Amino acid sequence: MEADGTLALISDEVHHVYSRPRISEHITARASVDSISYRPQDFYHNYAVNPILGAAVVEVYPQSKTLKLEDKQILYYRKLLLATGASPAKPPIPGLTYQGSTISPSFRHAFELEQKLAGIRQAVVIGGGFIGSKLPKHLSKVGVQVTLN
Repeated sequence: MEADGTLALISDEVHHVYSRPRISEHITARASVDSISYRPQDFYHNYAVNPILGAAVVEVYPQSKTLKLEDKQILYYRKLLLATGASPAKPPIPGLTYQGSTISPSFRHAFELEQKLAGIRQAVVIGGGFIGSKLPKHLSKVGVQVTLN
């Protein structure tokens, strides 16, 4: 069967698809973006997928079968699949908005945390999901005393 049309993947992530539970490995410089990617870098090209990375869809217009990206670009679609994923919610805990606090669901947040690690000796990790359960191990490898809550 020959392809009829194109397939685009739009993501606000700037990196190729990767294992979110493994992002804490990046903090200790033991894992690169490439090493925790689900697919090889040429995956999109090999399967004729047009990746539009670092872009967010802000509006969908079903009547005209178009969507608008954050940069105001309008794209036409014939069929649309919305796979929105999830975003972590910060629980209403006093002090959680403190300057040193962060969430770690993406590489962008991991890079931010990595920048903050230079002067951090102690950390509290809240959440015991895949990311929260792996983060203490990797923080302790760089000399941070960790409390898991």
